[in-house]
Amino acid sequence: MNALWQYTAMVIRPAQNYRVINRRMIESLARELDLPIGEANSSRLEVGLSKVLLAKASRTVTGSVLESSDPRLVPPIVEGLRESGQLRAYRPERADEFWTSNHDGWYVAEHDLIATPVQLPVRDKLGDGISAPAALNIWVCDPLLPLPEKTHDWDFIGSFVFIVEELGEYAWPSSWFTSGISALRLLVDDLAAGTDFTFERREKLSSTADTYGRWNSEHPIEKLVRAGGVVGAPRKINCVYKIAYMTNEQAYSRSGENVRVNDILAYPLYISD
Repeated sequence: MNALWQYTAMVIRPAQNYRVINRRMIESLARELDLPIGEANSSRLEVGLSKVLLAKASRTVTGSVLESSDPRLVPPIVEGLRESGQLRAYRPERADEFWTSNHDGWYVAEHDLIATPVQLPVRDKLGDGISAPAALNIWVCDPLLPLPEKTHDWDFIGSFVFIVEELGEYAWPSSWFTSGISALRLLVDDLAAGTDFTFERREKLSSTADTYGRWNSEHPIEKLVRAGGVVGAPRKINCVYKIAYMTNEQAYSRSGENVRVNDILAYPLYISD
C-alpha cells in the first residue's frame, strides 16, 4: 500500500465517494502544506502537514504521480485546515460574524447536509478566447433549524448556502457586502450572466431592485427556477466549502411568515456522499 495513503488513512476515516474535488484549491493547499503533488518519488519525503501540525512524518512514497484530482490528498488537506484554525464546524448565522472576522480564509465542514442541486444555464458567453461553462451546478442548503432567538429587530439569523461547483475561486473586491446585491443575486445576475465583474457593474446592480433578495419571499430555489434553473432531488452530502461572499439580504417564507435571513455564496473543496 502506498505510504502516503497509509498516513492519510490514519488522519481521516475511510474513503468517501467524492462527487466533486476542486482541483485548483487542492493543488494550492497541497503545496502550501508541503504535500507531494505532481511528483513521484521513491526516496524518503517529508509528507504533508509539516507547516500546520509543527511535525513531520517521513515516509517512503512510491507509485504514480499524485495529481490534484487524487482523493488521497483530501484528508490531509482537511486536517491541515483544521489544525491551522481555518476550518470551522459551523456556518456563520449572521453576516456580521463573517465580515468582522478573518473572512478571507473561512472554510466550513458540514456533514449529513441536505442539499438540493440546481443547474443554472450561463446566459451570455464571455468574449473570444475566454472559456465559460454552459451551466453552473449549485447546491442549495436551507438555514439550519432551530434558530436562536433574535436579540433585536435588526438581528437577522440563519443562512442559506449556495455552493457553486464551477466557481473554483472567487474574491469579492471589498471588505463588506454591497446593499442590494444578495449572494443569490450575485450568483444569478453576475456569475450566471457570464460577465466580467467590475466596480461599475457592482454599482449598476446595487442601484436596481434585487428580485433575488429580501424583497421577494419566494424560496431561493423558486428564484433560481425563475432564472432558468433545473432542480434535482435533494440529497445528503458531506462537504468542505470556502465562503466567498455573505449578506443579510435574503428572505423566504417559513411557516407562513416572511423571514429575512442571510445568504452565503461558496465554492467547494470537495463534495461527497
